Amino acid sequence: LEAAEGGTRLHNGKVRGRKLCIPMAASADGFLVSTPDGLALVDAKAPGVKLEIVTTQDGGHFGHLQLDSAPAETLPLQAQALADALDEAALGTAAYLLGAAEQAFALTLEYLRTRKQFGQTIGNFQALQHRAVDLKLQLALWRASLDAAAATCDAGAPATQRRAAVSRAKARAADAALLVTRQAVQLHGAIGYTDECDVGLYLRKAMTLANLYGSSDQHRRRYDACMPRLASA
Repeated sequence: LEAAEGGTRLHNGKVRGRKLCIPMAASADGFLVSTPDGLALVDAKAPGVKLEIVTTQDGGHFGHLQLDSAPAETLPLQAQALADALDEAALGTAAYLLGAAEQAFALTLEYLRTRKQFGQTIGNFQALQHRAVDLKLQLALWRASLDAAAATCDAGAPATQRRAAVSRAKARAADAALLVTRQAVQLHGAIGYTDECDVGLYLRKAMTLANLYGSSDQHRRRYDACMPRLASA
């Protein structure tokens, strides 16, 4: 977030550097690479382009892109347009994680209603009810933060206000996704840790996407940086 261009450099129509953790990179025909000198479009089959595929635990993959004087087409895209695109990606990831967490929670509630122990369904145990309520509150707060961020962006608010809203939503999404899905696995008991139980798939998805387009720590720092300017506006 702080430096999207990383160590990549564009000079005389050629790009050098490295980009890490590109989602679903194996099927890409080309890559839009950010540099301090602007954006560059690089063909995936161009000389000097090396793509390493890393399998992720949710069944997908990331790509690590190595560029060694690869020919590129310079694009006249403004820095603000790139920042807006990254914010949209972060907000979309937060919404994706919310859907995964809500489904994991729904599976857990169904399990609590049907699994029997000591002659009764485990959902009757007050301790488990309290844990389920805590998770429900996390999901409600998460959705409210996400809706507020989407409304702020749709309303065309100033850039600082949009960044703060997106960072607030993504930071909550990263933390809450791991909390809800991990608790969902625990509430299933031992079966939740097996590959045969679907609830574990949602934990794997949360672990893969929680830090995509900025971790919770990064977004909290950015939110904190935006707040003084908002307060003085």
